[in-house]
Amino acid sequence: MDDFKKYEELRDGGAPPREVYGLAKSDGLDPITSIRLLRKVFGLSFMEAKKIIGMLDTLKDKQNIEPGATVYWEGATTEEGFFMVQARVTRVVDGMVHVEGHKKYRLTDDGIEEVPAGMQLTSLPMHYFDKTLAERISDSLHFWTDLSDISAVRKAV
Repeated sequence: MDDFKKYEELRDGGAPPREVYGLAKSDGLDPITSIRLLRKVFGLSFMEAKKIIGMLDTLKDKQNIEPGATVYWEGATTEEGFFMVQARVTRVVDGMVHVEGHKKYRLTDDGIEEVPAGMQLTSLPMHYFDKTLAERISDSLHFWTDLSDISAVRKAV
């Protein structure tokens, strides 16, 4: 029987599933045990747990840019907040990555929620994927924070 007491205490202290998974991974839990952990501790379905595990690993790793691969990019709007888009690479031509089959995921305090994809990019420059998704999200958060700070200063003047 798995002993998930440590992770249950984290949950009881307000830690969301993705944070608990990050700790479990750093503790050396394998992916199957991590899925069991998320299902037992948070009552998630298999697919919900798998989505959290897959998304978090995707954040830290360089993306494979070749036809058939799945790629992700981030975005944000004042209406939707932060989100990630997933798409399949169809081809790479002249430094452009062409994609199709978009899925969009909104990032919330409780995890990741799929939302309608709407209109999406059909190609992105290859160099866009030089940074990991985690690095790009961090850059984006800094941009939005700086923009908010500038706006607050202007309102105060």
